[in-house]
Amino acid sequence: MRAPSTAAIAAAVNRWWWPVTGIGVAAVWVGVVLADSSRFPPLAAAAAAGTAVLAAAPSLPVAGVPGLTGVAALLALPLAVAEAARGGNAAPLGVALGVIGLLAVYGAARDRSPLVPLLALVAGLSGVVAGLTLGSVDTDQIRLAITDRPSAAVVVAGAVLVLVAIDHRTRAERAVVAPVLLATVLAAPALPPIALIVGWGALAVGAALVARPLVACAALAVVAAAAGVAPAALLLAAGAVLIAVLDGGLAAVCVVPGAVALAGELAARSVTGVRATAAVVLALTVLALAIRFVGSVRVDGGRPVGLVLAAWLVVAPGSWRFAGAQDMRAYDTGALRAVAVGALVALAVLFRRGGEVAAPAVPDIDDADVDLLTTRPAVASVAATAATVASVGWLVVSVVRLH
Repeated sequence: MRAPSTAAIAAAVNRWWWPVTGIGVAAVWVGVVLADSSRFPPLAAAAAAGTAVLAAAPSLPVAGVPGLTGVAALLALPLAVAEAARGGNAAPLGVALGVIGLLAVYGAARDRSPLVPLLALVAGLSGVVAGLTLGSVDTDQIRLAITDRPSAAVVVAGAVLVLVAIDHRTRAERAVVAPVLLATVLAAPALPPIALIVGWGALAVGAALVARPLVACAALAVVAAAAGVAPAALLLAAGAVLIAVLDGGLAAVCVVPGAVALAGELAARSVTGVRATAAVVLALTVLALAIRFVGSVRVDGGRPVGLVLAAWLVVAPGSWRFAGAQDMRAYDTGALRAVAVGALVALAVLFRRGGEVAAPAVPDIDDADVDLLTTRPAVASVAATAATVASVGWLVVSVVRLH
């Protein structure tokens, strides 16, 4: 076997060092979540982990050469988010959000890409930062705790612009989704619940109908927060972050755990106008997402770690301690059974009549345009379809048993 040349090794290092760095940073923050440290509680560490995963996910325009936006989003923003979310000073978070917005506009100007969505993004980020600052004028430092209506309204209005604009972006500025959504979920209880549920509910249903699962899931998180169901809101916010990471139609399944948690809480409480409206919004959004569902997902760049986290969220949301979700044991058990049955069905279909698992060939080191997903064998697609049908069927039965 011929030893790889120095040029080939250099090309490989140049291609992979930044994606590996991103996955490493994201994995460290996930480890902090699991460690349950006193310095960074699970919620703060989870927000930082989601931010890092988002920053690491997009493919680089030039292999191995991250832009300034990517560096700031991966190395500075998670630390600022964790500090703010744990109850510390939120001023670094505001500065980091502003810097990322300006760097994104600067990069777009150099690339001559459309500036209108980015200007909307910057306006939204400015609104979120202004709301955080407005809510802390009487304190010694800026806090990520929005309790008065004017500041909450500014944060929520800015979040709408951010979510709508960011859904058209595929670069590292998507990392702002995690802190913006966390701030919005925290601000939602300070506003009139019925108005917030109707407004964001319309956004959720509309986004689902036009196949924008990121915006739909994020809007459902705000609806859950306005309805007073904080655990479901955090699970839905986590689902929205992972949808933004994976950037594909199949990622819409990340809505399921939070939707089940929200439905369970609404069903267990007495009926009020707020809860009834939230239930209608939830039903319509889930129905629209199901109608527009597309079985595709991207796994390039730093997305594999997001795929692992998405699978963990869908299968075992009860173990996501930062959300504080209760009574999810039946869901976890049913989801594990669904995965087991789906895997068995996949194996049975795959190896029926001499089926085999085929892997695509690894492209040459200089061929950057080869898509590793285009050579999937047909038998694997049939197996995946059968496994999905079996898993969904078992999951539906388990959710019904939950109630």
